[in-house]
Amino acid sequence: MLNTALRKVEPFVDSKGFTMIEVLIAMAIFLIGFLAIGAMQISSVNGNASARMRTEATAIAAQHAERFLAMHFANIDGSLADYPIIQGPYTVDTPNIISRTDTPELTATNNRTINITVQWKKRGKDRSLTYSLVAVDM
Repeated sequence: MLNTALRKVEPFVDSKGFTMIEVLIAMAIFLIGFLAIGAMQISSVNGNASARMRTEATAIAAQHAERFLAMHFANIDGSLADYPIIQGPYTVDTPNIISRTDTPELTATNNRTINITVQWKKRGKDRSLTYSLVAVDM
């Protein structure tokens, strides 16, 4: 008969820990991951700041648009003397008012398109936003 007794397997003598190369490779992999997360965090912070500034510029333009809509139609052109207006880092340029008659998309025959442009700087670059509205003489 064959001897079916189980033999005990002896472990290698030098398998009691990690080698220095294995530790360095693991640290390099973790470092690459942490750097990627850091870059992603910086990108998201910059994106949020840019969105905040664009939202503030839109709110400022909408505020000026409401002022034009609250005016009597005949006085809209005379209100441009106050511009340009500086509000913090934002500059509201003199609005561009285009008078139109017989506009096919509107049923009123006398209307004005008002374009309000807000400018600001972000990291030395000029940014701008243009807000358009139509005022109708009723």
